[in-house]
Amino acid sequence: MDTTRYKRSLTVLAVILMAAALVVPVHAAEFSGDIMQISRGDTTAGKIYVKGDRYRMEITQEGEDIIVIVDPSVKKTIVIPVSLGEYRELATDDFLSLMNDPIQAYGHTVERGEEVMSGTETIGGYECDKYTVSMADSEVMSKWVARDLDFPVRIAMYGHGAKDMIISNITETAVEDSQFTVPDGFKAWVDPESLPGKRPEWAGEIPSAPLLIPPFEMEMSAGNIVRVKVEPGRSLFVRGKSESEAEARVIPFKGDQPAKDEMHYYNFAAEGTMCDRRHELTGEADEFIIRVYKGNVKVMAKWQKMFEATASAGDEIRYPITGTEHITTRIINLTEGNAEATFAYHKGGQPMADNEDIPIKYRTISLKNPWDVNSITRVAKGDEFVITVLEGTMQIKLGQFDSFEF
Repeated sequence: MDTTRYKRSLTVLAVILMAAALVVPVHAAEFSGDIMQISRGDTTAGKIYVKGDRYRMEITQEGEDIIVIVDPSVKKTIVIPVSLGEYRELATDDFLSLMNDPIQAYGHTVERGEEVMSGTETIGGYECDKYTVSMADSEVMSKWVARDLDFPVRIAMYGHGAKDMIISNITETAVEDSQFTVPDGFKAWVDPESLPGKRPEWAGEIPSAPLLIPPFEMEMSAGNIVRVKVEPGRSLFVRGKSESEAEARVIPFKGDQPAKDEMHYYNFAAEGTMCDRRHELTGEADEFIIRVYKGNVKVMAKWQKMFEATASAGDEIRYPITGTEHITTRIINLTEGNAEATFAYHKGGQPMADNEDIPIKYRTISLKNPWDVNSITRVAKGDEFVITVLEGTMQIKLGQFDSFEF
């Protein structure tokens, strides 16, 4: 799977996803037309099909034919790079969609800026209401909504990265529902990051390798392996020192399979590297395998105490915050379907006003598939970090530590 081409295809959303209303139309307009965008002197053209609030774009970008289908009613975007024979589904309010979809970007901007109706104009024979969003006294985006279609026929983004999209040659005619389904012959894209890593050739040596309990220090040479059992409520910190160029990695294994390909993990023996911190949960891995690939390395390993729990819909995790150190969180989905939770900062037993600075969609953790992982370091505020599970079952690990110390 060529992930570079997929990343490029997702970037193309910024070119083609500029034709949806922010609300469901009062009447279900049906039409097709040409769609063109001008960005930094480059022009990209294609076709658009609209039925109510659903729309489909067909465009060619850098030689790649791309179909994009958007259904705001179910918050779903489908991206189909035709030559790959695969499609990818994204939530329309997913961060990636938000960054690449001007419709979502417009709504996001409205939440933080000020929107006004700034006049009326005629575009392509349609009388349009123009709306403009300003932030810090500067206009940042505008849209022109055709009254007869209740649908934008132009969207402009100003400033750095300015773009201008126009729909033209509109034909008001019925659009078949089949336009908004994935064409036959395409299969769902599987994120390589979601797949287990390739089993290394040296994996057969693991069963006979020493099983150690942190903390420990030991000298290791190229090819040497040691094992550490994953323990609940603990993260493994590993540091390496060497007198010459060296390479060493910590790889989580589940059974005889690495969680990711071995080169996915840090070389903790590289010059200037403080350490590697492995937060994998017991549901993800059985053992941490420490292996030296090159040179002679003094390996130091220790445990970092963490909070760990399993929580289901309706459960609330309240983690006491101490000091100002950031909060490292790792959450996995233990459900066959969707799992979802929200987080908030509390002080004195009450939600903080700071939560309002982070819209709820950015404080929502959605894991759509079994064993999906959300791993991030968050700012510490107040005296409690509260996670509320809304759906499914999750395994949750939380902790605070000085990231500049081993």
